[in-house]
Amino acid sequence: MSSFYYEVHVSSELTKTLSATKLNIVELLALAYSNKSMAAECGLSVKAIEHHVRELGHQYKVRTDLYNPRVRILGNLYFEKLIDFYVGQEGINFNTLNHRLQDTLSLITLGFSLKSMARVFDISVKAVEQRISQLYDIFNIDTDNAANENSRVVLWVAAITRANMDMHNLSRLFYETASDRLPRILDNPDLFLLKLHGFKGVIG
Repeated sequence: MSSFYYEVHVSSELTKTLSATKLNIVELLALAYSNKSMAAECGLSVKAIEHHVRELGHQYKVRTDLYNPRVRILGNLYFEKLIDFYVGQEGINFNTLNHRLQDTLSLITLGFSLKSMARVFDISVKAVEQRISQLYDIFNIDTDNAANENSRVVLWVAAITRANMDMHNLSRLFYETASDRLPRILDNPDLFLLKLHGFKGVIG
């Protein structure tokens, strides 16, 4: 399904806490399936898939007005070591990206929505989309299959597996940008950007 090949590993711990249907949906989310593709794979309606994804979002306290829901759900699972990815392709040196793309890729990895990123960078949503389009090109991600594949999830997987980013520092930032903290961050983005830039391990 994905623009580049990768495998998803689900921990035995997660199999104990989720129903078989939810577990299947988590795996398909991680493989970047669209709602339509998940519905076909699971034999469910698109509305039923949307319901299950919303329930997962509630479970992991994902606010859809602040985050990209799919990425943030997967981020919770990844940083809790409940899912992992195996990628055969070569990595990309994070330091070769310019600072704007480094910052953008970092916020994508943290699951920020387009609007949240626009507020942090004090730019338009369209400008954020242009940066993301550049990242799609850098990671050779095909965005022409939107009906079947979620490109933002593919980019997120590429970021955590192929960009040589410091997962320890990213994990710290992930929890520091939880739902109860993110609104304050968006009200004072300069302080957050200083902190992001201070994590030189994240930036290379």
